[in-house]
Amino acid sequence: VIAGAGLGATLSSLLWPDAQLALPVAAFAGAAGMLLLILLLAARIRSSLLLLIGIALSFAASSLTSLLLYQADAMAANRIVFWLMGSLARPSWLAVLLIGAALAATLLLCLAGRRQLQALAWSEQMARSLGVHVRWWRALFLLACALLCALVVSFCGGIGFVGLMMPHIARHFFGGGIVPVVFGSTGCGALFLLWADHGARTLWPPQELPLGVLTALAGSLFFLLLIFSQKRTYD
Repeated sequence: VIAGAGLGATLSSLLWPDAQLALPVAAFAGAAGMLLLILLLAARIRSSLLLLIGIALSFAASSLTSLLLYQADAMAANRIVFWLMGSLARPSWLAVLLIGAALAATLLLCLAGRRQLQALAWSEQMARSLGVHVRWWRALFLLACALLCALVVSFCGGIGFVGLMMPHIARHFFGGGIVPVVFGSTGCGALFLLWADHGARTLWPPQELPLGVLTALAGSLFFLLLIFSQKRTYD
C-alpha cells in the first residue's frame, strides 16, 4: 500500500507540481489501486502467499517510482524522496478530519466484529468451526485497514514499522484480547509517533530528519531484540 501511494504521489508531483491537493489524492489513488490488485489476487491464492504477493508488488511499484525520480528534476525528486520517507511537517485540518473519521470508523468496525476478528486471529480453521464466514470477514477487515493506511500515507508519506511494533507492545501491557490489542495499539502508536516526530525535529538542528528513518531504525532494533528474546525462550 505504501509503495502504491508513493508511485501515485511521484506521478502527481511530476505532472501537477503546483496543485496542492494533487499529491494526497494521487497517493490515495495509487494506494487504493494497489489494494484492489492485492484483493483480486487474494481471491485466487492461499492466505499464506499474500505476504509474498505484497512484497513482489511493493518492489515493482518502488522500481517504477525510482525510474520516475531518475527522470525528474532535482527539486521535484528531493521533495518526493522526503515525502516517501515520511513526515508530519504539513499538518492541516482537512487531514485531521479525514484521518480521524476513517480511524473512528475502522475502530468501530473492529469493535462490532470483535468475535469474528478474534476467531480469525486464532486460525482460519478455528474461525470456520465457529461459524465465521472467513472470506467475507477477512476481506472486510483487510479493506478497512488498508484504506485507512492508504489515507494516512497519502498525507504523511511512508512511516514504516509503527504498525508492526505496537501490537507486540500493546499485547505485553494490555493482554492478548483482540479489543485491548486494537485500542492499545492505537494509543501506543500515537504516543510513539509523537516522540519520534519530536526527535526528528530536534536531533539534527536546524534540519528536520525524515520521520520514517527514525521509525525504521527503532523498528529494526525492536525486531532484533524480539527475535533474540524468543530464541532464548526456545533454548
